[in-house]
Amino acid sequence: MENKQIRKISNTSSIMLLIFAGLIFIFTLALSLYGFIAGPRAISRNSDVFILISFVYQFVFAGSVSMLVFYLIRRRSTGLSLGQLFCKPKMSAGWVIKWIIIGISMTYLANYANLLFEFLLNKVTGIELPEVELNFGSDSPLGMFTTVLAVSILAPVFEELMFRGTVLRNNEVLGQKFAIFTSALFFGMYHMNHRQIFYAFVLGLFAGFLFVKTRSIFPSIIMHFVLNSISTAGMLISSNLDIAPEKLLETLKSNPAAVAAITFLGLMIMCILISGIVLIIAEFARRSSREKLRLRKGIFNISTGKKALVYFTAPATIVLLLYLIFMTAMSTLSYSAM
Repeated sequence: MENKQIRKISNTSSIMLLIFAGLIFIFTLALSLYGFIAGPRAISRNSDVFILISFVYQFVFAGSVSMLVFYLIRRRSTGLSLGQLFCKPKMSAGWVIKWIIIGISMTYLANYANLLFEFLLNKVTGIELPEVELNFGSDSPLGMFTTVLAVSILAPVFEELMFRGTVLRNNEVLGQKFAIFTSALFFGMYHMNHRQIFYAFVLGLFAGFLFVKTRSIFPSIIMHFVLNSISTAGMLISSNLDIAPEKLLETLKSNPAAVAAITFLGLMIMCILISGIVLIIAEFARRSSREKLRLRKGIFNISTGKKALVYFTAPATIVLLLYLIFMTAMSTLSYSAM
């Protein structure tokens, strides 16, 4: 009976994510058909208009429809609704800010750890993982607008609603630790490239922790927004800068304002990183703080290992994992071919 309930929870979370993936696949297929029919008159997939339409469709339409289907299926049995997410956080503003800084800091640390791993992998084995080039539009006004809209606004809002507001809450009866882990795992894997999986997973862990402690979606959206906005600013400022060591002096002379802005962003990231490390050490050093970090257990009295085995062998979840692994592998191969 317990196994059946756990698999049902797992399947409903995974079905929502599969619907999301399916809607994106249908859109891609429709555009391919349009390109075949329109021929030379078709809009280029690298055009700013196409990229803007793609992101709006992905987040606003596909994200909304997949979550709507989930809540239509599960609301009666769980009592969950999207409206419950938009409330005042239960923790103080100071507590929320502290953990947002810690979450961003640990995400940066995870990113640097991943880069170090790739560097060591190359030095020890000779394997060089390809660079990941994410296309958010050109440096035209429309391209820059698309970058800001997609990375800083749509992604934080819709990804948090989907992975924390929906997947995590659906899995929460299995225990808050388990729910945070599974939602973060799917969130990381859904980025579908080797460069983003690990740090997105860490971001998902801290976003999930913020949600379960505050019972509001706003803190995790804010953390996601700040992190993505810093990245967006870096992308936009550095898009036309040549920062190769031999060209650095020339770049400094030709565009001192952009170099100063990039330097400021770097110093800000370093300050956040150090502040987060200091804050998390202080949190675990105080016994009173450790008590507040406790997470609620699930309703099923079985071991975590057995729970994970049952959860990840649910049919829809197996399909979802195979799809995400396949797409990540194909993405890595496509970057290698560039």
